[in-house]
Amino acid sequence: MFTNVAQPSGVPQLWIRVKVVPHLPGSANSASAPRRSKASTGRPKIGGSGVIPPPPGYLEGVRELCTTHGIVYIADEVLVGFGRTGEWFGVDHARVSPDLMAFAKGVNSGYVPLGGVLVSDPIYDTFVQRPYPGGLTYAGHPLACAAAVGTLRVLHDESLIASAARLGNDVLGPGLLALAQQHPSVG
Repeated sequence: MFTNVAQPSGVPQLWIRVKVVPHLPGSANSASAPRRSKASTGRPKIGGSGVIPPPPGYLEGVRELCTTHGIVYIADEVLVGFGRTGEWFGVDHARVSPDLMAFAKGVNSGYVPLGGVLVSDPIYDTFVQRPYPGGLTYAGHPLACAAAVGTLRVLHDESLIASAARLGNDVLGPGLLALAQQHPSVG
């Protein structure tokens, strides 16, 4: 089912086509959706309006549904990967492992555009048996990769991910919670 979705009032009128795939338990087509679904993509934390974590158990439930129905789970870590949430990746908070994990930005602090995809062993094994002959114009760019190596070294050697966790848990988290309690429009 495709539907047009209007932008909120005050925003220039844009129409986009959204494919609605009812596949969650209890939805009208939940029994047939797993047979049609081949992959599920999502962000471990929403980033459009701030870095908003999902409710407890959500990512674990997504992982379980994907595993149960043979659906490839793809995590989009472009926004929150590489320590931005106090863990190496956003999915690490839920202790789930996606089949593929897209990343960019944080891998080299955004100094030079770079992105990539981490893959699970079963996905890797697929390409060992059947190589993908594709290439990309900027694949393996030495400047971008050097920036990534430097960034990863600093993240590790200076314990920046533990520092981000400490700041989030001990400084920003309590401060934002206090702000939310004082202002009903926050949260």
